[in-house]
Amino acid sequence: GDGNNNENDASPQEEKEEKPYQNVRIYAGDGIKLLSYIPSNSIDDILLTFPDPWPNNGHYKWRVIQIATLAEMKRVLKPNTGRFYLATDAVCFHEWTHDIFTKVVKEEGGWREVTPIPDRREWLPVMSKYELKGIEEGRFTMYQCWE
Repeated sequence: GDGNNNENDASPQEEKEEKPYQNVRIYAGDGIKLLSYIPSNSIDDILLTFPDPWPNNGHYKWRVIQIATLAEMKRVLKPNTGRFYLATDAVCFHEWTHDIFTKVVKEEGGWREVTPIPDRREWLPVMSKYELKGIEEGRFTMYQCWE
């Protein structure tokens, strides 16, 4: 570092730590807006884990999964191999997502539900604090996979 306590500066210890993934990027913002900047056919997988379910009846329009979102995800995913994975403990969001994908499949095609869902350890090998809290409160995780 330059001594200015810049949060982007890595300490010598951090520089020595092995980074297990070289192809992972974190974007702390609205990922749906980010999709429009990603080149077509360039992403292997999109993981959506425990999004805000917006459970109230009038709030469905705020849910991250919408018909337009599916079109953008399909555009950036690699053809024939790109996958969308969902993990949620909100029944309303799980059902909403399945209904939106099913509607798009019926009207436009282009997506196929992957069953059985690939082993979670292959695509989500960790549990977040949020997921653990949900389990402690009696909720369970539901999954979907589409390609």
